[in-house]
Amino acid sequence: MFEFFLTSIVFLFSLLLLNRRIRILSTRPSVLGFTIIITVLVQIVPGIILVSLFEYPMSYGVHDSISASTRIFTLWYTLGSLAILFFSLWVVTLFVDLDVDFSKALASKQIAYVVFLLAVLVIFIKIASVGDIPLLTALRGDGELAALQKARILRGDVGAGGFIIGYLFVYFPYVALVYLFLARSQKKVERWLFLAYLFLIAFYSLYDLQKYKFGFLILMLMLLRIYFYGMNTWRIFLASVLIIISLFLSFFLLGDLPLNEILNAIASRLFIGQMEGSYMIYESLVPDFSRLLYGMPMSFLFGDRSVMDPAAEVIGIFFPDAGEAWVNSNTYVLAHAWSIFGLSAIFIMPLVVAGNVMAFAFLRDVFSRFIGGLSLSIYFVLIMTLQLNNDFSFFLYFKSIVAFCVLGVFSVALISFARVFKNRLRRQQ
Repeated sequence: MFEFFLTSIVFLFSLLLLNRRIRILSTRPSVLGFTIIITVLVQIVPGIILVSLFEYPMSYGVHDSISASTRIFTLWYTLGSLAILFFSLWVVTLFVDLDVDFSKALASKQIAYVVFLLAVLVIFIKIASVGDIPLLTALRGDGELAALQKARILRGDVGAGGFIIGYLFVYFPYVALVYLFLARSQKKVERWLFLAYLFLIAFYSLYDLQKYKFGFLILMLMLLRIYFYGMNTWRIFLASVLIIISLFLSFFLLGDLPLNEILNAIASRLFIGQMEGSYMIYESLVPDFSRLLYGMPMSFLFGDRSVMDPAAEVIGIFFPDAGEAWVNSNTYVLAHAWSIFGLSAIFIMPLVVAGNVMAFAFLRDVFSRFIGGLSLSIYFVLIMTLQLNNDFSFFLYFKSIVAFCVLGVFSVALISFARVFKNRLRRQQ
């Protein structure tokens, strides 16, 4: 318990120190501060405290298989890594500004329309390439088929995508939403166009029944409202209700649980579910450098293709009869890093994540010279979707940095096209 007490003090100090630089505990948090609130202060810290100190039950009886030593280890190890991450980010803020200032960005009407059209095209291609749409399949009453199709989408077995082009399908529709929000706030686009796209992106966030995507959309809109129009308690309450409703519908449509257990499942999902995979990894796996191959681009050139995601590997250990619809277990990136590097991951993971965030800020400033507000939009989306509740390979192999470059280059081409189109119109007039 001494380790927990000492680590808690250091964690709180590092949080307050970073808060002075990026506004975390604020009515107008920065985009990184808001991300830390959602991922760390809601999804990670409450879960480890409830499970490790108060023995709160995890899903499907997993807690019965987790030893007391693993629970305490997960508690202090997680808090320790977060403290180092906060200190690392604080150091980064001494050199670069990690916030985003939309007040200095000017939107273009022509670019907004081109962004809108290309985003609609990207969404249509992705949904059309999937085949059976999980949401519609579930609404027809076939929850089992919907769950299987959702799993295929998560594994990348169906749907347009790939290492480079896949980033456009994952991020560009949300980048377009941010830019259209900026354009609408400056009255560069009509209200109906923004609302039409908002309806489309809402469907895009729900079509595959991945609960976090619709929640992310609501949170993104909430933060944009705060950025442009200030804090509104009623809108925050409404956004919270919408997130809970989306979680409720997802559990209900997939038939995971009976109706009377869904509310408990929602609470567990929000506060416990993101850390369950970490407990299972620490309990059952042994650190192994061969796991470096998981998530490595073109890893087939270096070794065995069968290296699994640790968060998926533990499902086979704890639930050997699980069907193919169960892809993996949610986890904090530290657990994935630990499965490779062992205890030293407590230093490696925070430094790598902070380095990625610093690269984001650098790329934002570089691309803003060419694409202006679109660069801020890309930065906003990638920080909002910072993969702290995902596998470590996303940071280790700079996939987020590659994503920024892909989106940036795509946006440069988009703006060049918009300018050529505008010049041709002028000549015709």
